[in-house]
Amino acid sequence: MEISDQIQYINDHLSSPIVIIGMMGAGKTTLGRKLAEKLGWEFVDSDIEIEREQGISVKDIFETKGEAAFRSLEKEKISKLLDTGHKILSAGGGAITTPETAQKIFTRSISLWIDAPVKTLAKRTIGTGTRPLLAGRDPEEALSERMEQRRHLYQKASLRVDGSADINTVLNKAIGQIYDYLIQNPHGI
Repeated sequence: MEISDQIQYINDHLSSPIVIIGMMGAGKTTLGRKLAEKLGWEFVDSDIEIEREQGISVKDIFETKGEAAFRSLEKEKISKLLDTGHKILSAGGGAITTPETAQKIFTRSISLWIDAPVKTLAKRTIGTGTRPLLAGRDPEEALSERMEQRRHLYQKASLRVDGSADINTVLNKAIGQIYDYLIQNPHGI
């Protein structure tokens, strides 16, 4: 089946959001924007929305208010964003570590885990200065620890795509997986 036919089927048969989850550097925002463009849907990044509402960066929220305060803001924001369909939502890498947030993502959307090797994640995040959970640490070591803590949560996603390939390959695989999921689950999520 042509990708254009898959896109049409997705648009005709899916009314809930698609939430992209995964580690920092996996490509959630890049894939989310491309997927939203292909489907003609709105793209929303939960971190960017939180920054806009709070008037400061995620890094500054972590530094001034702590991770628990950020996770609380994130839980509220994601809950609100899941109330409307035809939206691609890129959730922060640790969003699924808050049980209430994870439960909402996994029951109110099609969740897509973009998975990538730790070496790829480290390469993509080194030197950005915007990753508070990597501050002062060896990126590969920190990312490896986080992945081990979160892998069992990411594995609960409806779908998984390998994020180490080029973005167009990842995009086409994601569309194919969403289409296949809808064929296998005709009554939705």
